[in-house]
Amino acid sequence: MNEYKEELLSLTNKMLQYNEEAFKRLEENKEEEPSDTFFYQQIKPYVDVFDEQVHRWSVVCERWIKDTQPKYIHKQQIETAADNLQQVVLQSFYVSSRNVRIKKMIHANKYTLTSILESFQ
Repeated sequence: MNEYKEELLSLTNKMLQYNEEAFKRLEENKEEEPSDTFFYQQIKPYVDVFDEQVHRWSVVCERWIKDTQPKYIHKQQIETAADNLQQVVLQSFYVSSRNVRIKKMIHANKYTLTSILESFQ
């Protein structure tokens, strides 16, 4: 477990940061929908980097779960959180995404990520 504990903690904190940034973007972005140019210059590169990190996070989490079998964290939660994080990060750039479902995903992500961090304390 020690060989990937630091990476897991670091990536989990990074996922919490992405989740929080997405929430702030949802709350603050009152402008119009992004243009195609903005999408390809700003959103796509950001999401591409995020996708690589969330994939790495889910791989490390699943290995950790397999090796340690934590009592309250399961593989399905990690898969769901990874999917939700991808949706939240992308949708947070769009004004039309200000709905309850996205905000509930953000809160569910935070719960799962915080639970992982707390399991190391």
